[in-house]
Amino acid sequence: SPDSKEILFIGDAESGSNLYVVGIEDADLRQLTNNNFGDAWPTWSPDGETIAFASNRDGDTEIFTIGADGSDLQQLTDNGAPDAWPVWSPDGQRIAWVNLSDGFGEIFVMDKDGSQPTRITNDERVDSYPKWMPNGKGIAAISLWDSEYKLIAVNLESGSVTVVASDMNMDRRAFDITG
Repeated sequence: SPDSKEILFIGDAESGSNLYVVGIEDADLRQLTNNNFGDAWPTWSPDGETIAFASNRDGDTEIFTIGADGSDLQQLTDNGAPDAWPVWSPDGQRIAWVNLSDGFGEIFVMDKDGSQPTRITNDERVDSYPKWMPNGKGIAAISLWDSEYKLIAVNLESGSVTVVASDMNMDRRAFDITG
């Protein structure tokens, strides 16, 4: 959690994967979702009040939010194509995610309530694992270009895409951006 008091994780069961939170000091375990579907890629809002995640509970994978206490489940996307990797903006007002339509992965941004979805990348590449820049003005992501993974940065004001690093080793998909 943003206050470093809890850990959010996915627990797999025979019937599906669900969201759990455990307290770091007291080991208090709370199950947030309880379903036969696949919940994945959970991420805390900066204020710790809401969790964004992807789930296939409507037939294909879409983006949802749920309160940190397990209440107020909301479906944010419903577009007939798989959605993945939601990530909150630093101010908690927007969510970036990847839509996997037409065999490609494109980055989108929406308001935290699911309104105003805007396509950020529009190329014939697979863009994945978006991360917001600390100032909220750009997004970094892993992008597959002609069988080569690259780290890209997308300026949200101009729409320009800059290749930051090439020859990315996809055995190490995690990266972080700090201010």
